[in-house]
Amino acid sequence: LAVIYVCNVSFTSPCTCIYIIISITKCCISYCGDKRESQLSSLRVKISKHKDTRAHILCTEIIQQRNRKSMEEIVEKMNVAMYEETKKIFRTVYYISQSNRPFSDHGDLLKLQQLNGINVGTILHSRYSATTITDHLATEMRKRMVKHIIASNAKLAVLIDESTSAASKSVLTVHLKADVGNDHPIFLFLDLIELESQTAYVIVRGLMDCLTSHGFTEEYLQQNWIAFACDGESAMLGKK
Repeated sequence: LAVIYVCNVSFTSPCTCIYIIISITKCCISYCGDKRESQLSSLRVKISKHKDTRAHILCTEIIQQRNRKSMEEIVEKMNVAMYEETKKIFRTVYYISQSNRPFSDHGDLLKLQQLNGINVGTILHSRYSATTITDHLATEMRKRMVKHIIASNAKLAVLIDESTSAASKSVLTVHLKADVGNDHPIFLFLDLIELESQTAYVIVRGLMDCLTSHGFTEEYLQQNWIAFACDGESAMLGKK
C-alpha cells in the first residue's frame, strides 16, 4: 500500500515548499479457517470482491487500452485529418495557378471555404505558402510528364530561347513538344537555365545537361529527338 502525504511548510522567505512523502507498506492476503476447503473458499470470496473494486477495474482498463494501441490509433487519425486538410489547400492553390489568379487570393478563398463549413486547418494560409506549393506542384507534374514521355517512347521536339532574368543574368528557356498518343502533341515548359556566358559551347552544354538531368538519356535522344527550334542568332543556329 502506498500512502502519500502532502505538507505545506512555510519559511521566512516568501517561498512555500511542498514535500511529498511516499510511505510503502508491505501487505499480504491471508485466508480464514483451519480446513483447506474453508481456506480456499475464503480466498475465492476475497478474489471475487477484489475484481469489483475500483483499483482492479482501472488496471484492467489500462491493460485493455494498451493492447488496443489506442495512442497509435489516435496519432493515425490525427495524421489522416491533417492530410485531408492539406489536400484541400493544395487543390485551392492548383485552382489559383490554373486560373492565372494572384497568390493574394489564396487567403480569401480559404476564408470562403471556412464560411461554407469546410475544414481547411490553420496552416499554409499565406500567399508565401501558396507560392511554395505551386513550385512543388509544378516540379511533381513535370517529373510525371517527363516519365510519361519516356515511357511512351514519344518523338521529341526542343525549342530554346535566350532571355534575361530579373537579376540581369543571361538565361536559357527550354520547352518540349512531344507526341504521347493524344489527338494533339503536348507542349510544356521544361526548365530555365542560368548561363555562365552567351557562347555556343555554354548554350549547348547547358541544354544537354538540362535534358539529362530530367531523365532523357543519350540513347533516347538519338532515337526520338526529331526537331529543334530557336532564333537565328549565330551562337544558336549560325555557323557555330
